[in-house]
Amino acid sequence: MTSSEFERSRWHMEIDGVDVTGPVMVPNTGSWRTFQWMGVGGVSLATGRHVLRLHAEQEYFNLDALRIVQ
Repeated sequence: MTSSEFERSRWHMEIDGVDVTGPVMVPNTGSWRTFQWMGVGGVSLATGRHVLRLHAEQEYFNLDALRIVQ
């Protein structure tokens, strides 16, 4: 779940050092405390241990929760 009062906030996710999402824009939710779920599909994850990193490409957003579903 993310929130932002700005239009240009964005991030990307890396798995084992490889960018798997490309830039993901964070929508302007109108408030720092108004969160909304964002979805990114098409990311495959093999069985085993991995390092997931969320990189802020452009600042000014809040991250409240991260959900990974099968």
